[in-house]
Amino acid sequence: MSWLLLFFLAGTVPEGQLDINRASLKEIRALPVDSLTAVRIYEYRELYGRFNSIYELLKIPGITVEKLDELKLLIYISPKGQEERREANIQRIQKRLATEDGPGVVIVEDWQDLLLDPLNINRATVDDLLRLENVSLIDAVAVVRYIKSGGKVESRRDLANQIPGLSTYGYRGMRNYIKFIDQEQKRGWTTGNYRLKFESSSEEEPLVEENDFTAALENLVTDSAVFRDAGYTPEEVAFFRQRLEAAQQFQRGLKSQANFQHRLRMRAWDKVRLAGWFEQPVYENRLTGAIKGYLTLDDIGPLRRLVIGDYRVTLGQGLLMDNNFQLLPRVYNRAVGIFGDLSENPNCGLRGVAGDFQTGRLGVTGFFSRVRRDAILNPDSTVNWYIISYPRYPTFRDVLLETGAGGNLRFDLSNLLFLPLGSRLGVNLMSLGVNRDFKPLARFIDLPGDDDVLDDVSYLSLDSGRTRLFYSAEWRTVIDNVSLEGEFARQHNAGNALLVKARTQYDYLYLNALFRRYD
Repeated sequence: MSWLLLFFLAGTVPEGQLDINRASLKEIRALPVDSLTAVRIYEYRELYGRFNSIYELLKIPGITVEKLDELKLLIYISPKGQEERREANIQRIQKRLATEDGPGVVIVEDWQDLLLDPLNINRATVDDLLRLENVSLIDAVAVVRYIKSGGKVESRRDLANQIPGLSTYGYRGMRNYIKFIDQEQKRGWTTGNYRLKFESSSEEEPLVEENDFTAALENLVTDSAVFRDAGYTPEEVAFFRQRLEAAQQFQRGLKSQANFQHRLRMRAWDKVRLAGWFEQPVYENRLTGAIKGYLTLDDIGPLRRLVIGDYRVTLGQGLLMDNNFQLLPRVYNRAVGIFGDLSENPNCGLRGVAGDFQTGRLGVTGFFSRVRRDAILNPDSTVNWYIISYPRYPTFRDVLLETGAGGNLRFDLSNLLFLPLGSRLGVNLMSLGVNRDFKPLARFIDLPGDDDVLDDVSYLSLDSGRTRLFYSAEWRTVIDNVSLEGEFARQHNAGNALLVKARTQYDYLYLNALFRRYD
């Protein structure tokens, strides 16, 4: 009914009145106001946006109640056009996405792009729809099933009312990121945005105070006999002393735990994205801290996406591979695939090249990464294990070079034999190598003579050597309003992990069941 109201209002505009929301400065000067007031009206609109009420003019110096009564007969406030309403909606959603701190911290980059260049829902695949906000496998299959059966979605009303099995949650997750017909491709650099963020954690208590380092250094001297009895050599004690002294010196130089973060993203020709991010730590005497960036190419023939630079990869259920450092409860739907990564991703980011290809029923994802990691070194320069710390002490920072490669081979089984739409089977493989031997020895991080003994089974069973190999099988299917997904993963010559997830979904209600078994 809203378009009928707009049509009615447009047809009842008094003849000869000036639309103050679209008037030029020259036209405003023709009104019965002085030149300075005319300029103020024009600048107010340019600064704050359109007038939504004629009474907003009273905020402008020079416009009195008497002057407003005179202007009422000469001007009118036009209603928002369709494009203006769309731009306002995009700005509202972008503002919300820019403040996302939840599990969508990487995928929101894709959602922001889809606000400007929406996905044609009448040509979307199940995997396309699964990338959208809060869209389940059941929702995605319901839409694709409707399209394949001859249906066509021509409006949001069709999406909400015409598709059997699409939940209210799924509709809300899709509605802002879709279109219903293809549009002419844009040329040149079409969109871009820059964001500056300031963070300060000065109110938080630091995990380690300077006097903690002083106490630890004193213990190395006064309790030297305890260290010798525990098997520490004089060289090993000297190693720990040097590391503590370096950390203490670094701690003294910390001015603040605040930092500035700069983020720039640009798009071109609807298929190319270029983005960069870097931080300026206030607490260190350096111009820049971490630096990240990426270039992506999308939808060129069988190539669905190619990322060069920093990226995130999620394969299957994320059991074997999901380098998102944030905890992601299984009640959320994971977005599977590869994504450019500008997030603050300590010790989990990948850097290199990754590609995703699809031809017919066959899909392939591959990635290669070479990146430095923070780690705890043993006295013999081997690696005890990875570490994530803030601030990043120089004795741990970038001491390990990690090379990773892997991929996914998947086959769409939709409507083959008795299998329903949305069924898929895939296999995943990943290899990780480092330039130093791993030796997770408890004696080098467990202080002798204290009350605690480091006998945690998860630590005692950590890997040694320089290479690790992982592989998994993943599957999914949908039967009516029930989905079943799972993944079985194994580390070569080590343990197994199994995850099975089922979901029953109704319009305003869904139930999740989860089984997990990790060695």
